[in-house]
Amino acid sequence: MVLKFSGGVSLPKQSNIISSSFLKTVGNCRVGIEVKGKTSLALRAGDRVSRGTHFANMNGTPIFAPVAGVFEGVIDSNGKKYLAIKNSGETDEVRLFKPEEKPISEMELDYITERARLLSVFDSRTGNPLWKMLTEAKDGIHTIVVDCTETDPLSSTNARLCIEKTKSLLGGAKLIIKALNASRGVFVTEHNKKESISALSENISDTSLLSVARLDTKYPYTEVNIIRALFVTDLAIGEKPTDKGVFIIGAETAIALYDAMLEGMPQMDRYITVCGEDGKGFNLKVPKGVAIEPLIVSAKLKNESTFSVINSRINGHISERFLSENARTVISVEKKERTVYECISCGKCVAVCPVGLSPYRVIGKRDTTLVNHCIACGCCEFICPSNIPLLKMISPENTEVQR
Repeated sequence: MVLKFSGGVSLPKQSNIISSSFLKTVGNCRVGIEVKGKTSLALRAGDRVSRGTHFANMNGTPIFAPVAGVFEGVIDSNGKKYLAIKNSGETDEVRLFKPEEKPISEMELDYITERARLLSVFDSRTGNPLWKMLTEAKDGIHTIVVDCTETDPLSSTNARLCIEKTKSLLGGAKLIIKALNASRGVFVTEHNKKESISALSENISDTSLLSVARLDTKYPYTEVNIIRALFVTDLAIGEKPTDKGVFIIGAETAIALYDAMLEGMPQMDRYITVCGEDGKGFNLKVPKGVAIEPLIVSAKLKNESTFSVINSRINGHISERFLSENARTVISVEKKERTVYECISCGKCVAVCPVGLSPYRVIGKRDTTLVNHCIACGCCEFICPSNIPLLKMISPENTEVQR
């Protein structure tokens, strides 16, 4: 059964690289971890690091070098600060932790949470440290939702992870279920990802604990859409999935936790799709915080008439210098002139809004209802035939993506 939900945009163009396995790329690309909050350095600028070297702490989370090279300290780029490492291209690494020996059945929340912290596992959906998410979730969680959907139809990151990292994905889900004492876990994915669904379904031994839910192919998949599709209920304004007993994590997050604990190595790599608007490109395994520009150039997707968008053509943002913790897709899109016309009252913005708003009401005035309820999914602006920058008009903080 395909689970339907209101709102969202159906895009006909799908990925041409869904059958493409992950290519590992390192090269000599510089890496940069964005500085967020209280940060302390464990090394000095100029110090040599190996892959796996502990070189900083950020808000209680240890940060490890994803590549070998020279620590450059804190650098500025487009108004943001990054912990930068000049990649030497060498492969030396250090192992600071022992592989996990305790069975999942003997683990508790505090143990799994601390391991997630020490191994620096971040959520691929939100970019937040997993250990903080687990700590804040506390009691009352009955369902773990592992988000295996894509950020854009051109992406195939999660689809490939379901196929190539099935064991780790299932193991990571079980770890989170055990940590939060939940009763079940659900993997959500688009219903047209048949190979991914088969890979998961065929490897689930306990269907009372784990299951696969097939969702309608409308983007983007927000928390609102996922909750509505699975439980036929809505999140109230200000309400979080955890308030309804649901804990949502990214597919890569579950995999990263399982692999990090099993191998005794911190999460130092990311999985991403790099492609053009024609759907051609690559699925890549890259170091955390890798510089984005060289990836686009090496894939021959960069020229003077293109720019890079992170995650989605609907509500993504123009790429920064380094890959962020919640970036899963890099799309090279053509620069286009946008002529804004008057509203023609077609109602398309109302039809695609997952929150049931009327975005056109913001034209010519400030509508506090829209400001307070908008989740910035970008559907209204994307679908508008008059090219009206509705997102920006609703809230100036929203980032406009050229179409």
